[in-house]
Amino acid sequence: MSLQLHPEAAKNLNRKAEDLFQTVAPDPHIKSHHHVGFMPDIVTHSIPGEDVHNLSINSYVGGPLNREIGKTFSINGSVFGLFDEGYKALVRLAEAMQKTKALAGTVSVHFLIDAIFHWIATSHQRTDVVPMTEAVLAEAEKSIQDIELWLPVAMLYVESEIVIGRVTLKTITKEILDDYHEATIKHIRKEGHGISPELEQHFRIERQELQGLAAATITLSAEPQRANEIAFEEAENSLAMLRLYSLANLEPELTSHCTFLGRERIEEARTFTVRDRRIQGFSRKVSAADPSWKLDRAMIAELLHVRGLGFLSNLLQRDNRTEYEQALLDCLLLYSNCALAKSPDNKLVAVLTALESMLLQNSSEPIQQNLAERIAYMFSPEKRIAIKKSVLRAYGLRSSFIHHGHQITTDEIDALREFLLNAWSALHGLMNLSSLCSTKEQFFKRFEEAKMSGASMFEK
Repeated sequence: MSLQLHPEAAKNLNRKAEDLFQTVAPDPHIKSHHHVGFMPDIVTHSIPGEDVHNLSINSYVGGPLNREIGKTFSINGSVFGLFDEGYKALVRLAEAMQKTKALAGTVSVHFLIDAIFHWIATSHQRTDVVPMTEAVLAEAEKSIQDIELWLPVAMLYVESEIVIGRVTLKTITKEILDDYHEATIKHIRKEGHGISPELEQHFRIERQELQGLAAATITLSAEPQRANEIAFEEAENSLAMLRLYSLANLEPELTSHCTFLGRERIEEARTFTVRDRRIQGFSRKVSAADPSWKLDRAMIAELLHVRGLGFLSNLLQRDNRTEYEQALLDCLLLYSNCALAKSPDNKLVAVLTALESMLLQNSSEPIQQNLAERIAYMFSPEKRIAIKKSVLRAYGLRSSFIHHGHQITTDEIDALREFLLNAWSALHGLMNLSSLCSTKEQFFKRFEEAKMSGASMFEK
């Protein structure tokens, strides 16, 4: 793949790189090692030296997240690098370069940080210094490859493939795992090693965790880390659209686990009964609800062709979305957190946050009244008063939770359940309006006309 930057963009990036080159300084931590015994956590990066000799490149990592905070290179026993503001300038330069049209979909910021710093380090020992962008683009071109990635999805089983946006949900079959394990065993034996009981146990656990699950799959042409970033982003968007059809959106005390394997967080309570400091018994309590979601061919066809999942899939794939479509998509992505919420209170907050993002014109207008009326007008006239009351009750519950720490009680669950159903229906009304509105301004105009005339929001 040939990567090219706009000449003016390349010129600007090269100028910033040359300025950054001038900020390279001796490692300030070297002296402190002798005085205070401080030993920074250094992680070595393996970067080809090419024609550069006696050069090693390392990173300082620190902070509670153990992230990279500086980069160094050694030449003949002397250590130089970028620290503090110099390192931050390196990151900003990499971020600016990654945002260009040529690189946004193919190369990660992390790759560019390493590549730009490699150019800085090697330039200290070369007389024929090439422009930064030329050197980095050459490295990027070599790193880009076609990659197919599969991301296992927790508790989701599909009888046939589902295309949602740029992602295809497929089953992780026995045959796929057999091929993977057999190839691993063959490689280990080729290296002269035996198959240990621990490895066999690992394979059994892996098969138990993965076999039969759905995986979000996507094929990309990108540098490996960027491919992973894009895969997770596209898969999360696709799973968010699928979660719109989970019963957990309508039932206050039900949680969906339709997310990446490892993030599903199935909660359980474990208790030991103890007498005279000896354990007498052990109990393990989990929700009685089945956490799995099984979609057969008939349900998949209904979701795609009747319930609107096909429309959402096309919306995810579209690059030239209207302003209304983009706002709708942003709203639905926020709303998808409702199904994942672990408590009725958090479910309520997620839904109202999503609806406000779509149905409010600005931050200065009264929230509750306007949102309640706009949701009500998604319904037929005879239902509007009841719908408006339902929304206002929901706001009362949210206010009690956020401002007073009040947890939703059993007596209030039915009111919340009613609101969740109304909110879900209103969102589908907003989906139907995408063929009539290309901007949010057109939506608000349509609402005012319907309010003044008593007509339907959906009249053409």
